[in-house]
Amino acid sequence: MQVATDRFICPIPPAMAAGADEVHDRSLEWAARTGLVDDTAGLAAMRFGDLACRAYPRASVDDRVLITGWLMYVAVLDDQFDHAEDLRAMQATFRQISRYLRTGRFMWFGPRAGGDQPLLRSLASLWRRTSAPMPPIWQIRFAQSMNTFLAGVTTEARYRQAGRRLSLDEYLGLRRDTSACHLLFDLIQLAGHQPLPDAIHLHPGVDAVRTTAVDVVAWINDLASMDKEEAAGSDHNLVLTVRRTGGLSAPLARAVATDMVNDGIARLWADSEALPDFGAGLTDYLAGLRFWVRANMDWSARSGRYQVPAGA
Repeated sequence: MQVATDRFICPIPPAMAAGADEVHDRSLEWAARTGLVDDTAGLAAMRFGDLACRAYPRASVDDRVLITGWLMYVAVLDDQFDHAEDLRAMQATFRQISRYLRTGRFMWFGPRAGGDQPLLRSLASLWRRTSAPMPPIWQIRFAQSMNTFLAGVTTEARYRQAGRRLSLDEYLGLRRDTSACHLLFDLIQLAGHQPLPDAIHLHPGVDAVRTTAVDVVAWINDLASMDKEEAAGSDHNLVLTVRRTGGLSAPLARAVATDMVNDGIARLWADSEALPDFGAGLTDYLAGLRFWVRANMDWSARSGRYQVPAGA
């Protein structure tokens, strides 16, 4: 992992909310209690509580604990199906997740549920607390964002099984979905208790800024995870795709990816400043997008999320 040495140009100052240790400990206790993982040591090393305290610095401790649960959940979900061989079982779990977010009910539950039981139990725990304070329009958006992520992960799994290598444009499009950033950015509105109306959330200028933030966060992750992905024999990574499609050396491919991040940060800053004044809700949301970019940059350099496994 070399993200700490990549030359990012970022005018966004770092932020870190107080109470990171409490958020970390309470989140791990929740993961153990719901059975999200058998052993919380791996999640502990990833320090998702620190990410929540950096990306949502204005949120309450309770909200940051809830958000950390979502960060853990998405990571476990992604990891479990990253190299899934049984796509039918994977899709059964996805259908259960999608239905629960839409209706508050599973199709069925128990030994014959056709889905991963710890993931379903953990989802129910998270969604009860997440949906309670948020209006139906936000809940629908969040469910759609989750569906986008699940569809992207499914497509990536199919490509991986087929040994398909993507063009750079194909990869960039798919990466927006597999990053899970849309649903994580939805949580900015939860953290601020300010759900945006559709007229603002779907405004073309706001959507463009959000898409840029998705790209930047995903690309920073790819710079951090390049060694891990390569060790696993995966080609689904920005640096590796740039290297392959451009016929570049590894250092030059990293430089290109770093330049893409820097261009994206500059565009995010300029385009968000150029938006009309839609009030405090949008102002806080745009600040949240900026917090997320800087938080991911700082957290990726410190987390154990992207370490190459021993013996790989």
